Amino acid sequence: MTAVAPPRRRRRWIGWLIALVILVALGIAAWFIGDRIARDYAESVVRDQLLLAFPSSDPVVTIGPGSVLAQALAGSLDTIHVDLGPTDLGGVTGDVSLDAEGVPLDVTKPITTLAIDVAIGEAEAQQLISGLDGLENATLSLTGDEISLDSSFTVFTATIPLGISFTPAAADGAIELTPSAVSVNGAELSLSDLASGPFGGVVSAIVKPQTVCVAEYLPVVLRLTDAAVSDGRLLLSIDGSGVVLDGDELETLGTC
Repeated sequence: MTAVAPPRRRRRWIGWLIALVILVALGIAAWFIGDRIARDYAESVVRDQLLLAFPSSDPVVTIGPGSVLAQALAGSLDTIHVDLGPTDLGGVTGDVSLDAEGVPLDVTKPITTLAIDVAIGEAEAQQLISGLDGLENATLSLTGDEISLDSSFTVFTATIPLGISFTPAAADGAIELTPSAVSVNGAELSLSDLASGPFGGVVSAIVKPQTVCVAEYLPVVLRLTDAAVSDGRLLLSIDGSGVVLDGDELETLGTC
């Protein structure tokens, strides 16, 4: 009698194993393909919303590393970087970028961290300082790390050129300008020599610490934290940590 061979179960298990590996591989591929689609979709949605808020901008949105699907399941995106490019901020145009961390999908919840950087050129910075005491008609230049203003004052019938350099900083949500150098009729003077010299009384109302309010350009929930000059531009750092994207505070501008 010819012996009957037992069923070849091992091959069947190998077949199941191969099938399982293929399914896992397909699942992984589907996850990554789906994640890429989810990333593209999320970046597109953020871009569309930014265009509604800033029609003059050209947003480039980048969601940080990690699976977007996994982050979405957790309820928030870890990091988002946005370059808005030249953007009209309600009368002043600057290059705007922002970095956000812990961005909830529920817009009624606060963003953990929001940092906004605005770079403003000389023409726009000129507009910002147009209300400074005694310097309404001064010509501005951004040199080194200072804001330089060329103006003049009058003594009797003589018009005397006056140049002032200010060091910018942020204080109480405004740009604080502190005089660092001064020239009268082309001659460099120390601040103490100017104060004690013949023109001290005339220019004391001009050569002094001054403040530039920027609140009228920003929602009340955003706060200026730093101001500096670099590469011929005025750089403003703004903090919006804790802001609620669906909150009324983003719809209300500050006042000066």
